Amino acid sequence: MPISPFGSFPVLAATANRNRRLSKTVKDDSGPQLIGYARVSTEDQDLRMQVDALRAAGCLHVYEEKKSGAKLKRPELDLAIKDLREGDTFVVWRLDRLARTVRSLYERLAQIEEMGAGFRSLQDRIDFSTANGKFMLAVLAAVAEFERNVTIERTKAGIAALQARGHTFGAKVKFDAKRQRQAKKLLAMRERRIVRGKSVWRDRYSLKAVAEMMDVSVNTLRLHDVTRD
Repeated sequence: MPISPFGSFPVLAATANRNRRLSKTVKDDSGPQLIGYARVSTEDQDLRMQVDALRAAGCLHVYEEKKSGAKLKRPELDLAIKDLREGDTFVVWRLDRLARTVRSLYERLAQIEEMGAGFRSLQDRIDFSTANGKFMLAVLAAVAEFERNVTIERTKAGIAALQARGHTFGAKVKFDAKRQRQAKKLLAMRERRIVRGKSVWRDRYSLKAVAEMMDVSVNTLRLHDVTRD
């Protein structure tokens, strides 16, 4: 992120950043445009090669982002897609700059299509406004659905295998049988105390004290019948 020229004046800096963002999304009315998107995975990687290629291809507006392709939240990508108008073309240097899996790639391409825009990948030489590009999009949709179904089937098979081994799902029981026995032993403990000059037997721990030691509420103890006889 660029350093603000306003230094320690957060209000002025925020205003400047907002104005800079607006200047990126306000476009003229000269007709359909090429909207570029460049991405690298880490802060220490350089975007210049992608940006130069996108500008050479005719992109007047290039959105830049330094985030992993595996991240679901990519603010600059969302802004770039929202910036699209009907007839525009969304351009990336390479397909994996847009998404890392077939499913997420298809979902992003569907968002671009909903905006009435086309899509182009410079390195892959793919233009989804052509007949070949549309055919490839249909293939991607089928592969994405296949990928989704395979993931679901593998998940179900994994769950069934674990259940067969006796594994249970859901939140772990916080106050299981072992801890209930421990609580009952604590409640049963007694000790001698001096009361009015006499030595008498008294309970060592109150119900509240045992609940705190077990990290549960008093009601939980009563619910599991962990009380004094």
